[in-house]
Amino acid sequence: MGAMGTDRHRQTFPARRDALPRVDAFLSEVCAAAGLERDVCLRLTLLVEELFTNTVVHGHGHDSEAPVWLEFEVASGGVALTYEDTAPRTIPSRRWSPPTRPRRSRIARWAGSACC
Repeated sequence: MGAMGTDRHRQTFPARRDALPRVDAFLSEVCAAAGLERDVCLRLTLLVEELFTNTVVHGHGHDSEAPVWLEFEVASGGVALTYEDTAPRTIPSRRWSPPTRPRRSRIARWAGSACC
């Protein structure tokens, strides 16, 4: 346990579709550690699978060895998720051009004992 009863779970995955089963296994471990109900865990899994798939398909445009970082902070009463990737931002605009260097640009946060 970390500060104030918080337990952190961190893992890095390659931005590849074949890494999704390992992402799901990691999520199962986090859900068990947090004592989340099945329906909450399923919603959290769907959320992370969508983020991950969007990173691969829309962010990088293909499977990549680029890192995707997942971090969960488990505390009594809930879970906080931090999701980060290095895919360039995707902005639906004809004037948009990709950045010259990748950056840890996307951060998604979810906290609470229920989702969606």
